[in-house]
Amino acid sequence: MYEEKARRLGLESASLNITNDQSLTSVKKAVGLFKSLGIKAACYDLDAKRQKAVFSKRVYDIQNAIRESGRSLCFEVSRLKTDYYKKHGFKKPNPIHRAERLSYVFDNKSVIIYPDELLVGNFTAKRCGGQIWEEHYGALFASILHQIHRQKPVPFQCSWKERLNFFYRTLPFWLGHCLMLKVSNSVPSLC
Repeated sequence: MYEEKARRLGLESASLNITNDQSLTSVKKAVGLFKSLGIKAACYDLDAKRQKAVFSKRVYDIQNAIRESGRSLCFEVSRLKTDYYKKHGFKKPNPIHRAERLSYVFDNKSVIIYPDELLVGNFTAKRCGGQIWEEHYGALFASILHQIHRQKPVPFQCSWKERLNFFYRTLPFWLGHCLMLKVSNSVPSLC
């Protein structure tokens, strides 16, 4: 579905080599699983006729600006979550500390409104940015960070300063707290 949407929007993206038939079979299987659990679900044929989207020049200008900005990693949210947990720890029930952490992040993160855009909805401090999820994959993420700007098919931009800050400020805290290390008995403790 992503590839079809990308084609309709004129985006160039690497193919996952999943045929429409394979995709439709998977969607129908998912619908069947939902129905077996008593959840109402419907599937519409992937090849159904679609109207061509028509956008104003402003939308095309924003699309082009987003494409030209490239994909980046946002370290800001990672730093803020780390700051929160360094100060408050994990003693409160999980839903409580996670809600308080989210509030802390929203209260302290950058809000960037780009030219001609009316909506601010990106959770990252980058125009087109991904989060790190250090609480889940801290040590694993650290193992790929050195080359993430060269990975294929999608490289992520990040500065040396951002990487060093992650390695020296954020990662040491999460080595003892990331979920991957807590649930895996096969990964030795790095603390």
